[in-house]
Amino acid sequence: MSGFEVVSIIFLFPLLALITSIIGYIYFKRWIVMPLVIFLIFLLYMFTNYNKTFFFWVIVYTVISLIVSIIMKWLYKKHG
Repeated sequence: MSGFEVVSIIFLFPLLALITSIIGYIYFKRWIVMPLVIFLIFLLYMFTNYNKTFFFWVIVYTVISLIVSIIMKWLYKKHG
């Protein structure tokens, strides 16, 4: 695994999950949509570019997306 792949897995992909979850919640107004989308995208990415050990990271990115989506729901409910 190259240095760029490690940086992508640890920093870039979680950041993308966070940003797309925020934008996705604002657009769809449903908290479950983006965690499902993130899960499916990274699952497909796992099968095309990595092996099954990447599944741990798929779960991590999905959990990040889920947490961000729930926080966004709470913020919209509180200030909306």
